[in-house]
Amino acid sequence: MAGRVWAMRWPRTALVSVRRSSASAPRPTVARRASSSKTAAQQQHQQQQPGAEGDLRRRVKPEVLAPVGGWDQLKAAVASGADAVYFGVTDGRSVNGSFNARARASNFEYGELGDVVDFLKAYGVKGFACVNVLVFENELDRVADCLRELERAGVDAVIVQDFGVMRLAREVAPGLKVHASTQSSVCSAPGARHARSLGAERVVLGRELSLGEIARVSRELDDAPELEVFVHGALCVSYSGQCFSSEAWGGRSANRGQCAQACRLEYGMIVDGRLNSLSDLTYLLSPQDLAALDLVPDLMDAGVTSLKIEGRLKGPEYVAATTRAYREAVDAAWEGREAAWDEERRSSLAQLFARGQDSTFDGLSQGFLVPDHQKVVIGRSPRHRGVYIGVVASVNRSRGTVCIEMADHPSRRELKPSDGLVFDKGRARQEEAGGTIVQVIRRREGLVEVGFRRRAVDLGSVEEGDLVWRNKDPALEREIRKTVASGLDSRKDGRRVPVDVEVSGREGEPLEIRIAAQGQSASAKTELTLEAARNQGLTADSVARTIGELGGTGWRLEAGSLSFLCEPNLFIPQGEVKKARREAVRRLEEACSAAPDRASDAGGAQVTGSILNVGDRIGVPPPASSIGGAGDPGSAWVANPNMVVLCRSPNQVDPLLGLDHVREIILDFLSMDGLKESVARVTEAGKTVVVALPRIQKPGEENLLKSMAKLSDHLLVRSTAQLETLSEVAPGKTLYGDFSLNVANSLTASDLLLRYPSLARITPTHDLNARQITEMTEKLEGAHGKMEVILHHHLPIFHTEHCVFCRFLSDGSSKADCGQPCEQHSVHLRDSLGAEHLVLADQGCRNTVFNAAAQSGAAFLGGFLRSGIGTYRIELADEREREVAGIVESYHDLLCGRMSAEDLLEFLEKVPDSNGRAQGVTAGSLEVKKDRSKASMKKTAHQSRR
Repeated sequence: MAGRVWAMRWPRTALVSVRRSSASAPRPTVARRASSSKTAAQQQHQQQQPGAEGDLRRRVKPEVLAPVGGWDQLKAAVASGADAVYFGVTDGRSVNGSFNARARASNFEYGELGDVVDFLKAYGVKGFACVNVLVFENELDRVADCLRELERAGVDAVIVQDFGVMRLAREVAPGLKVHASTQSSVCSAPGARHARSLGAERVVLGRELSLGEIARVSRELDDAPELEVFVHGALCVSYSGQCFSSEAWGGRSANRGQCAQACRLEYGMIVDGRLNSLSDLTYLLSPQDLAALDLVPDLMDAGVTSLKIEGRLKGPEYVAATTRAYREAVDAAWEGREAAWDEERRSSLAQLFARGQDSTFDGLSQGFLVPDHQKVVIGRSPRHRGVYIGVVASVNRSRGTVCIEMADHPSRRELKPSDGLVFDKGRARQEEAGGTIVQVIRRREGLVEVGFRRRAVDLGSVEEGDLVWRNKDPALEREIRKTVASGLDSRKDGRRVPVDVEVSGREGEPLEIRIAAQGQSASAKTELTLEAARNQGLTADSVARTIGELGGTGWRLEAGSLSFLCEPNLFIPQGEVKKARREAVRRLEEACSAAPDRASDAGGAQVTGSILNVGDRIGVPPPASSIGGAGDPGSAWVANPNMVVLCRSPNQVDPLLGLDHVREIILDFLSMDGLKESVARVTEAGKTVVVALPRIQKPGEENLLKSMAKLSDHLLVRSTAQLETLSEVAPGKTLYGDFSLNVANSLTASDLLLRYPSLARITPTHDLNARQITEMTEKLEGAHGKMEVILHHHLPIFHTEHCVFCRFLSDGSSKADCGQPCEQHSVHLRDSLGAEHLVLADQGCRNTVFNAAAQSGAAFLGGFLRSGIGTYRIELADEREREVAGIVESYHDLLCGRMSAEDLLEFLEKVPDSNGRAQGVTAGSLEVKKDRSKASMKKTAHQSRR
């Protein structure tokens, strides 16, 4: 199969067959279901095809939305046919002045926004600014200033993650449209409706949805809000907005635009306590990139409004090539033509960026749009490879040359001097040789010898059989840059703004030409007057020909857009008509430039007053307290804090039933098995039982939610979709909001508490440190009692649709044919430092990877108590039954003042996991850290080349 990567075409409603790396090792034997002629993924995809049930929203021609990291990328996107672009902004002064999810990108400064918007409007392109991070309490004023700047500049919309910021935008920039970011974790119609209730006119759906699921969301929403879907670029292994690996390990947060890309690291797979060798598959959480060109017609049928390309860290060549490809695909699909998605186009896109795996998997996949767990993550390489060229046939180290057996590829671009090559041995930890070609010698058919500068490439490690990738093609990049230069001129001419023209006049009076566009109009009159015609008089057609198509201007006169209101049989020289036309166009341009499309200064008042004073409206009784109980007069010291314990198995429940000080138990089981029985046992013990719902709610999972809601009157809610659904189907339930709601400031907290009266408590996001939690709580005047803090847990670092059980412990493509290895094996992922991180699959087969080390807030308890927080949660992961009581009793002693934080941490340091290994304890995300500055972060590939 070597060299057949070029032939991997994607039919619109089918999958290519599964092909593993030849180096894949045997897996533990698991029970498997009978196979059929089609993979389960194929069957599921075909069952969920758009239009399968009900009516979809009106089919529209979707916009092509391109990423922009600076001026070069902006020009590339516009020249290549983007309908809209999205970009980040920064105040240019402070370390934390960039409130967007790409802190490393070359974000535009506020002073540039006017020029950016003017440039976009000249080409009829929309501009969306990203404010797609969680915002902390002390940043709300600066974010308000940012929103005002965006409205003032005339930006078309702002892309927002934080629900509190959506609310803030309505207050301080009411003229600014809001789009809910994919970071908002919207994966269903109820989640979209929640965003819509906050003013979002568009939602960016999670990248984990299939075509069928997108279509279902579309059907359930009718026409609002609009739906935006990613179609190309890097895939995060975690659900966007639900990744805490960078927070746990790097002291930086993906929800703050500072992703450390822990998913691109190596991991060993520990199965039932033993290392399971997967040979060259070591990047177990690193997805291939998304490429959905073939699926554009299906996405249009599903009711998608916008096709989004990922890549604000990429260079202009990548932006130009991907934008052009999707521009042509959308135009072809809309016109009913076959798109030019051939092997050469695919190869060019892969050359610019693709995490190539081997001769079969070129690094581009359909992601979860057509889900198949054997294709999203291959596991062989996490980095850009470019295009697969062939294999090493021989090496002449004395001459510094390598002979390559070229892959069979009819559209392969010839190897040239200046191309970059890398030699791939399939050994993750071994440094790969590679360099720039200086000489190409064609030996015979299928063989090419390439030479490198003397001692520029270490050929000592290159061996016969190594895979060869071209990771750099300067000639291709030059070709793309030429198209960008010419594309701007043709784009301005081809995408000019249409105008309406009215021509009027009477004999003896000047001819008047009035032109209208974009809500503005202007007119001009001829110097000479109209007179009776001696021959053919003026007609609508003759005047239209004289006025022309307004070439060379930003306007376009279309057929049927001219109104001719002159008296019949009149004449005036053509030159007079043209002079009046030019003057009318000039005046129209002045009118549009002076139009108040940019908002006036909204003022610089701080975000204070009624928008934040929510305590009285929430109506929460103060927690049981004794003022000054900690020797700090004026503080709300909680005298009788409530301790809640979360269990993930029936075995963890039993040791808690006899503990009187545990009054509330949360059941977060992996399946329904044993859940009903455990609910009964906890209830019989006289304790409050809370049933934890899945972290993500996707289309079609409503019945599972309803079934779980019937088990208890108390539910732990993990998404806004669940809040929306339960408010309709189970209005009498008491709800508790979990960390996954991403409450990072008092605006978000107060909005949720006011919007959903059944919400009894909320837990802050893990992006907040201990000090920020207390700051937010103190802002919620009168609502301190509704705050809950997770005092002990293993941080859920990844939450993924990608299932490591299915991918690496079965040959199945989905839960329908994987044999459920998650029910038969325990799995941990071992990182490069030897820490072993637990992996659990929930009821939707989504995986959560838990940090090996426990996280404890013991050292910060005093501050939490002083702020008035009254509920503290202890979460168990895979602790054995005999460890449970010791952990819980120790925290009870801490809360009662019988144990110091130091003694507790010393005890926790030695608590073993299910494999008998002590993984330690840390302050984790609660530790007070500063956001990293942009200068301290690794440069992007594009920035490094400049």
